[in-house]
Amino acid sequence: MIAQSLTVLKAAGLVYSEPGPKNGHKKLMSADASATELIDKLFTGRAAYLAR
Repeated sequence: MIAQSLTVLKAAGLVYSEPGPKNGHKKLMSADASATELIDKLFTGRAAYLAR
C-alpha cells in the first residue's frame, strides 16, 4: 500500500528518492518543495473554512 502511494506521489512530482548512503539498495524518500507548498495551501484553506 505504501509503495502504491509513493508511486502516485512520485508521478505527481511531490516526492523523490535517492540511494541510501551506505548502499544503493535502500531508498531515501524526500518531499519536494512543491509538496510543502501544497500542504501549506491545504492547511490555510482548511483554517479559513473552519473560521467561517
